[in-house]
Amino acid sequence: MMLNDFEFIDIHYHAAPDLYYRRHNAISAGKLYQDINGAVVLKSHLGSTSVQATLAQQEGLPVFPSVALNQFSGGIDYKVVLRALAEYQPQYVSRLIVDLPTITCQPHQSKLPRKLAVGNLGKHALVPTALFDEKQRLKSEVIDLIKFARDYPVVLSTGHASKEEVYALIDTCHQHNLPRLLLNQPANPLTNLDAQALAELAKDDLIWIEQTALTYLLGYQQVSDFKEVLASVPKVIYSSDLGQTSQMDIMNWKKQTQQWFEEVKLSQDRRKEICLTNPHQLLSI
Repeated sequence: MMLNDFEFIDIHYHAAPDLYYRRHNAISAGKLYQDINGAVVLKSHLGSTSVQATLAQQEGLPVFPSVALNQFSGGIDYKVVLRALAEYQPQYVSRLIVDLPTITCQPHQSKLPRKLAVGNLGKHALVPTALFDEKQRLKSEVIDLIKFARDYPVVLSTGHASKEEVYALIDTCHQHNLPRLLLNQPANPLTNLDAQALAELAKDDLIWIEQTALTYLLGYQQVSDFKEVLASVPKVIYSSDLGQTSQMDIMNWKKQTQQWFEEVKLSQDRRKEICLTNPHQLLSI
């Protein structure tokens, strides 16, 4: 089975074990995606999902990994990525998505009602990490990671970076000839890039853009902006960012997605582009 054998690839789904309680674990989520001819990349704020993806694939399930470089998992360190790569022993080969920190120093109160799954370890798991040093320049470990990512089967993702950090990352990726950078849900309040800004950024061959359902569901994005990104911004990848116990389940998200696509009057070609062709191109080796 290959990545392009599916109807769609959701590159952003949270399954247990994770920092917060989730609807499904890797196996049950994988079965649900398989039932609707989809594939899924699992996310965890605790770090790597390589082991879960490997075990799920051994059961014939279309589950793929990522690693979040939060402080609790080892921070912004290429050695954390090396371990995640070593733990990923796939039946279906793909690039590993490497998320820069998703627990950051930026002040923001999420609208999501959620409960920590790690008990009294939360005070350690929630330690934030910044990309900038005290001089508002990218830290040396971020630059080391970018250099590392050139030579390994990974996709570097901006995580929950600020707008200023995103632009600094783009410049530094160019300086070190990184071939791809994924803007992680850039319409969220931490990054706050609208469709117009994303369309300009998408002219850069380096850039891929994620549009999550959750950003829109939480009211972080205006209807007009959501529709414009879906309909016209180049190199967009549509994902869910779901898995929360307070949000809709996978099948309901799939149905809601079809309704949104009808409202936006997306062509079948555009639907395939943002749901399959683009994520397949990003993840394929």
